[in-house]
Amino acid sequence: MNLRHYFTHYSSLGGVQSIIGTHLKYDEIAGMDPTLLAFFDPVDNQEKHQKVSGLCWNGRTNINAARNDFKRNESGKSHDCCIYHDLWGLAFLADLDHCHHRIGAIHSHWPHLEYQLKQLDGFLDGVFCDSQALADIALKSIPSLTPDRAVHLPVPIKTCPHEYRTDRLPLIDRPLKLGFTGRVDHLQKRVERFIPLVNALEMKGIQYELEFLGDGTGRKYLEKAFHTRENITFHGKKLGAEYWKIMGEWDFVIYTSDFEGSPLAMQEAMNAGCLPIFPSIQCGGDLVVKEISEDLLYDTGGLSIHSLHTSGLAKTTAFIRWSYQTKSGNPDKLRICRGQIPCEIQKFSESYFESTRNLKTSHAGKRPLLGGYIAICCVETLLS
Repeated sequence: MNLRHYFTHYSSLGGVQSIIGTHLKYDEIAGMDPTLLAFFDPVDNQEKHQKVSGLCWNGRTNINAARNDFKRNESGKSHDCCIYHDLWGLAFLADLDHCHHRIGAIHSHWPHLEYQLKQLDGFLDGVFCDSQALADIALKSIPSLTPDRAVHLPVPIKTCPHEYRTDRLPLIDRPLKLGFTGRVDHLQKRVERFIPLVNALEMKGIQYELEFLGDGTGRKYLEKAFHTRENITFHGKKLGAEYWKIMGEWDFVIYTSDFEGSPLAMQEAMNAGCLPIFPSIQCGGDLVVKEISEDLLYDTGGLSIHSLHTSGLAKTTAFIRWSYQTKSGNPDKLRICRGQIPCEIQKFSESYFESTRNLKTSHAGKRPLLGGYIAICCVETLLS
């Protein structure tokens, strides 16, 4: 089976890049022929991955130009199945993709997702989602989908090597070790909310160290805001042993996002023994965190509008403070057994290949929703 993946980037994203990389690897192991077209990546991406190519778009590329580029690139090609990750490009490229079957892969619950899905009814043979909650939304929003065509696909996390799953020491005479792993971005991740969190921790007299593991557009902003604090470290992007060693020393991994799916980086941090502190934003991440304790979820209130909401910040700070004052490290009732969260790649591959091969007929439409001289940077606004 010839599989064609479509997405915005491959070289610069974190969790979604990792998921797509798993697709490319396991598609091939299963005897399929996978390729990825990353719209905003360089045209020749062979050095990084021989199955990946790009179209070198940017925010000023208009829809007509994008369609012409896409048409030239896909000319003469035929795909048994194509997968639009986060549905990106589907609205204005669907009539040009030369695919027998079309699948949408939804990795997060972004604003106005339900509305966008309703506009795409008739375009898709099936939908893969990072959580059952997202699969339920897709099934409700797209009447033409039957239950077997809206599938929860487990997030394929990697497991922390045993040597880096360190036992956390009691908190006597040591600071709490807090961390964030993923894209250090303002958009979606809203990392600027760490500023009021840090201020609140210091007002409460809590000794802490905070580490950022990853890179992104918000890194310089935070480095400038925290430049006088020696207890805050920016590691940048790390891989392999360095990645696991850093996370293996944290007590908590903290997120301040507007929206998420089932965050891959957070689940890998949990696999390394970190307790998650996560916003209650009705996504797959909520469900993962609830399996440990609802105390680890904080109410967002007006979080998506301005800075971290007072009640959510107060609960987060209070929980960290309680853990600090108990001087017992990770409390027994919240203790994570190292290795409790298994590698999900086997579940991922079994669900993925079974669903892909079960596509018997194509219901996908062939009409584009958007066209003309609209800049790509405006597309998400129009769809919402």
